[in-house]
Amino acid sequence: MAFSLAISSYSQQIISGKIKDSASNPISNANVSFKTVDGTSILGYTITDNTGDFELKMASEIDSIILNISHISFQPLVENINTKNYKTVFYLKKQIDALEEIVVKSPPPIYKKRDTINYNVSAFSDNNDKAIRDIIEKLPGIEMDGDKILYNNRPIQKFYINGLDMLEGKYSLANENLPAEAVKSVQVVENDQPIKILDSLVFSDRASLNLKLKNDITVTGTTRAGIGGSPLSWDVNTTPMLFRKNIQGLGSYQANNIGKGIEKQLEDLTVEDYETNERKEFVKLVGVMPPPIESKRWIFNNINFLSTNFIKKFDNDLEIKGGVSYLNNNTDQSSYSEKRIFTGENEIRLNEEINTFQNQNNIKGNFTLHTNKKRLYFENKLSFEHEANQGKESVVANNSDIFQKKVDKYSIIKNDLDLKTFVGKKLIQFNSSSHIITSPQALNVSYSDTTSAIQNIELNDWRTKNSASFIERVSNFTIIPEVGFLLEKKTLNSHLQEQNGNEMDDNGNEISKISAIPYLSLGTQFNSKNLNIELNLPFRMTSIKLLDDNELNNKIDKLLIFPHVKLKYDLNSKWSVRIGSGFSQIFSEIDQLYSSPILVNYRNIQRFPSNLRGTKILDSYLSSSFKNPLKGTFIDFSLSNLERFRDFTPSYTINENGFYRFNLIDVPSQQSSFKFNSNLGKFLRKSKTVLKLKNSVSFDSSREKLDSQENNIENYTYSVGLQVNNTLLEWLVVDFENRFLYSKKYIDGDERTSYSLQEYNFDLSIMPYEGHLVSFNQNYTINQFQNSTSSYFADLEYQIQVPEWDIELELGLQNIFNEKEYISLFNTDFSVVENITHLRPRLIFIGLDLKF
Repeated sequence: MAFSLAISSYSQQIISGKIKDSASNPISNANVSFKTVDGTSILGYTITDNTGDFELKMASEIDSIILNISHISFQPLVENINTKNYKTVFYLKKQIDALEEIVVKSPPPIYKKRDTINYNVSAFSDNNDKAIRDIIEKLPGIEMDGDKILYNNRPIQKFYINGLDMLEGKYSLANENLPAEAVKSVQVVENDQPIKILDSLVFSDRASLNLKLKNDITVTGTTRAGIGGSPLSWDVNTTPMLFRKNIQGLGSYQANNIGKGIEKQLEDLTVEDYETNERKEFVKLVGVMPPPIESKRWIFNNINFLSTNFIKKFDNDLEIKGGVSYLNNNTDQSSYSEKRIFTGENEIRLNEEINTFQNQNNIKGNFTLHTNKKRLYFENKLSFEHEANQGKESVVANNSDIFQKKVDKYSIIKNDLDLKTFVGKKLIQFNSSSHIITSPQALNVSYSDTTSAIQNIELNDWRTKNSASFIERVSNFTIIPEVGFLLEKKTLNSHLQEQNGNEMDDNGNEISKISAIPYLSLGTQFNSKNLNIELNLPFRMTSIKLLDDNELNNKIDKLLIFPHVKLKYDLNSKWSVRIGSGFSQIFSEIDQLYSSPILVNYRNIQRFPSNLRGTKILDSYLSSSFKNPLKGTFIDFSLSNLERFRDFTPSYTINENGFYRFNLIDVPSQQSSFKFNSNLGKFLRKSKTVLKLKNSVSFDSSREKLDSQENNIENYTYSVGLQVNNTLLEWLVVDFENRFLYSKKYIDGDERTSYSLQEYNFDLSIMPYEGHLVSFNQNYTINQFQNSTSSYFADLEYQIQVPEWDIELELGLQNIFNEKEYISLFNTDFSVVENITHLRPRLIFIGLDLKF
């Protein structure tokens, strides 16, 4: 074996080298570690790549180290290396001892190799784990925000399976259904630049996640069938998956009526450019406010969905991928709420008993051509979505009966093109994005006094955005000048028909908003070993026209500048700091530009003067992260501040029945939001325990007008949470989670409400003997508002594994004590709502799981 050593010194020492055998062949997957001469703890660890290369980082300069190299096929090498004067070549004999005499250590539970943090799945798995999500949400350094995966408190950029991005943003479909036992390791790729042609030109501070499967060819998935009662309940899931080197496929059919919110598996979790496809809902049912508990506790549903997805990579690096899904979801909910509305020194109380039924039908699909090479990047994605919804709602509000019926549709077809290639020595890129949206909506409201109203809406949106730029590297600087233009036309036609006895009133809008925005952006990056700075300076010649009944009502012609700057600095191999700030300006969207009233629901009507108002936005953040993978320690914290300087003030007029009108008045106002978040993740290897500590503080303030009085509204919220997972004993798994939340509301400096929540989750799983598992899950919640209320949920589950048939039988009992109601509190600008949600009854369930 030959070993060559090179050392570079900046703020830290970097040891890099190559390992070979006696015939000068490179050795891959060799374990390389080092420690100080007098030390006993390993200070750094890595594994050689396919070319035999490796790299180790030392947090500080050390004159001498003990280097340890091991491989199953070779005798171990232990050398005292003088980092100031060292040998460059070493020879090691091939292993000739009997294999029984060799002790091979498996990789540690967490280790870092270059920019990739590797989590060994077997080190974190227990008898309860079924899908890979069960593993991911336990990993220190990774958090789950609902279904969204966060690293360093930021959403991941990509979700790969064996290096391929089949599902794009809809990764929850794999996260919820890919068996954990099929995955060898979860990898977090820091500073991931997914576009190869930009790899050495444009720095990325985003992280991506990759699932490395155990086998090169994997046929796996989930198949489940369950039935229970009463009432009659079912749960069906068949999700087969195929993973090969250059082809992957995933199909899924799922259906249940036990409250599982499986529709979330079809959501795009990585979309950040919401301006291109944000939906506008003009009419809404009041609906049931979702309580902060699991959906299986309170959602009465009947849901079916079907999804198929594939990706194929050819030898020339061309990829084709696509997916189609269909969803049918019916929900039937009921609740009772008491609403306190603060008007000056007085209060208005509104009691509502609500029963809501909604039906959702959604079909969406996409097809993508993609190639990603060192000299060429091309992607064209064609996507579509159509959704048709119906809903009906009966409301008893302060002893008055109201009935509402809503029908709405939403259709979008969209094409996105991204091309990057070299022309001579210059890198040229072209981007184009276009869409067409149609969205008809209707609301019918009937009141007990024979008053009725019908609101009809027709919204259309056409948009195209195109740009061209070139990228050039000059020393440590990357220059990215870009030119482009945006054209968009939105039209809103509305008609409100109100009937009071024999009298009929008609109100309507016919609005068009036309935007033409040519722009020039000057982007610059500075990249060095430890420091990355990015500065963007976009210039936009903004031209917006507002037409009301086909006549020019208002227009804006302005040159706007939106500077943004961000910085990332690595203090050493463990600590990094990010800081950034940006300024932007937006103008009124079409849902705030209609002068004739629109009925949103039975107690909310809105109208706005037809003026194009602006909002200036100043956004700043500071974050820092610490990671020591070998010791299983991850820490991150972030501070963010968002200031909105508005040309207007929101204005509410509320009558004694809680019916309110919303408007905007031409008085400048400010809205502020401050947040602090911190996370600590720690893996205790000896006790096989994962600890997570979460903390957040937020402050929001806004200037708004209620009736004739302007008010300053302030909300303070503090929360802290602890999560513990212990798998020290193979027959016992302990999970504990605690959350405490405290909130206060002030209006003009006077405290109006305070609220606290304490939540405890304790899950205990015992394996009395092989193949049998008993799980007892408990949730205890204390709400403190005007009065103290508490809820206690308990579930029991018994699983039997039959290895020879590759099946698992399950007998479950949910909501053992048959809790019927859950009380929760919600804050709005001028009100506090105490909500009582009706819960699902006790359920006995029998299930069968099949393994692929």
